[in-house]
Amino acid sequence: MLTPSCESTGPDRAAGARELRIRKLLSRCASILGVAALTGTMMSMPAISADDATGLNGSGTVNDPYQIGSADDLLSAAQAMNDDPGRYSSSAYSLVANIDFKGAEFPGINTFSGIFDGRGHSISNLVLGTHPNDGEKNRDSRGFIRRANQATIQNLTLESPKADNGDNRGFVGGLAVWAVSSTITGNTVENANFQARGAEKVGGLIAETDGGTIANNRVTGSLVANEMPGGVSAYAKSQASAQTIEHNFISVDLTFLNEDGRAKGLKGNNAGFVVGYPGTPSGAHYKNNVSYSGSITAPSPTDGFLGRVIGFTAYDGWTAENNLANSEILINGQPVQGPGTKNQQGSDTTADQLAQQATYEQLGFDFVNNWQWDDNTQQPYPKYSYSLYGEGSADSPYEINTAEDLEFLAEQLAAGNSKYTGDKSFVLTQNLDFADRPAFRGIDVFEGDLDGAGYTISNITYARPETTQGAQRHMGLIRQLKGGSVSHLTLDTVTADAAGDDRYCHGCLRRRNFRRQCHQREFRRTVG
Repeated sequence: MLTPSCESTGPDRAAGARELRIRKLLSRCASILGVAALTGTMMSMPAISADDATGLNGSGTVNDPYQIGSADDLLSAAQAMNDDPGRYSSSAYSLVANIDFKGAEFPGINTFSGIFDGRGHSISNLVLGTHPNDGEKNRDSRGFIRRANQATIQNLTLESPKADNGDNRGFVGGLAVWAVSSTITGNTVENANFQARGAEKVGGLIAETDGGTIANNRVTGSLVANEMPGGVSAYAKSQASAQTIEHNFISVDLTFLNEDGRAKGLKGNNAGFVVGYPGTPSGAHYKNNVSYSGSITAPSPTDGFLGRVIGFTAYDGWTAENNLANSEILINGQPVQGPGTKNQQGSDTTADQLAQQATYEQLGFDFVNNWQWDDNTQQPYPKYSYSLYGEGSADSPYEINTAEDLEFLAEQLAAGNSKYTGDKSFVLTQNLDFADRPAFRGIDVFEGDLDGAGYTISNITYARPETTQGAQRHMGLIRQLKGGSVSHLTLDTVTADAAGDDRYCHGCLRRRNFRRQCHQREFRRTVG
């Protein structure tokens, strides 16, 4: 099996959700006022004090997440969050090494509203356990995280995780039991074995989700519930926020038993490779997912209840479109034909087609940023690569937290990476000091919106272009602003050396009236 790769070695992208919400609020205030009203001290989070209970390297902030490099580290982090959730559950955590739990039990993290970034590393042979103070009415729930609220879980692999809840009614979810308005992306749950004969819900990634985004994940294994198993999520609705579940790869065997007669009728007795039961209210979008292989075994009729994509179909509001399903998947021992009721069975696809990378590319699987192809297994796997935090939208702009982030952005724009090109939104989150760093190559063409949020880029030196042709021969933070904007940004102590060449240079944007005037010159420039 191809393990998720770590293609770049930039700083961690993690940040506590509380910090992110503060940033967004202050950034919006600045945009409304139209002034550079924000300062570095306003945006910074307090440092973790010396009595830190985690015992981990790092301080849990955006630029200095807690670092987890061993099973003991993970147990220490979970204990700190469970003992003092107000202090530790909204922090940033990063996995910095692969961890083998060797069949030991992990009690789980009761509540989490921060960012857990696996950075392409794996936790293997983990047994999901229970915690006496989980605070839930539904006792004995098992998951890596029990309740994720406005959290981000990304780039994490759980290899061969197990859970056996016996006859207890507690739900089981690989990454989280409950996820509310959370972002679950770039994760792998591989070869899972989740057994919960007495539980209503078992999910490969999430047992029950409300709103948020679940995208670019991979889940394989065997899931058994009393009433409602789901490959991605057993139950899903969008009451808390809008919901999108897309570009996920699923290969699972689903079983529900209904052994004790608690289930009433067929409503709630459902199974689906993507979602078992779309609840209400739901305006969710289930799209561009791939049900690669597996089966469903259940004492229930197929139509409207068991699906290669969606199980229960009676409620309205959600949509399922452009999902692919292997025609060889069996439901109660029989193949089914798509698309079925409300597209619950997906589009019939052959095993040969699903063994081709082009099939996934046509669905929009991004093999530059999010996925990699394994020629041996002929399957896609989530790929970890360094990226800016955020979504690039006005509400969730890409965050530029460090000088390395700005350098990375310039490289990606020069390479034409569609994740960052076009009318994307970016925001500085603190002052950037380029002292003692290599000369900055400059951004060739910028079409997005860069909000400096009142911060300063200082001590930056512009690199001399290698070419003397076209716009790339000029020197500046941005060589060509094409339909975009730059606001609320200060440049302080900028150095550019044209060395007598016939080149234009300027602190932020190249302009003709600054032609050849920046030779060995330092200046301060405020934009916006």
